[in-house]
Amino acid sequence: MDKNLLEHICESYKNGMSWEKIYKTYGGVSIYVPKVSPNAKEHIVQEFNGYNAAFLAHKYNLSENTIREIIREARKKGKNPQK
Repeated sequence: MDKNLLEHICESYKNGMSWEKIYKTYGGVSIYVPKVSPNAKEHIVQEFNGYNAAFLAHKYNLSENTIREIIREARKKGKNPQK
């Protein structure tokens, strides 16, 4: 789904379209909203010290596995978070 369709759905609701009509018009459309914003990922990479994955997972309400995946992605991109 592209961003414009999501914006269109929001605008339709703001302009008074009923939920029933929204369901009929857009029913079955999948919307993916990432849990971790690029900004949060950057903070996680900056705060990671090699030993605090559990702390960061709790702080950002993510799993330790997600924290470690963010760190792996950063390393692949040439950023150098602590090991």
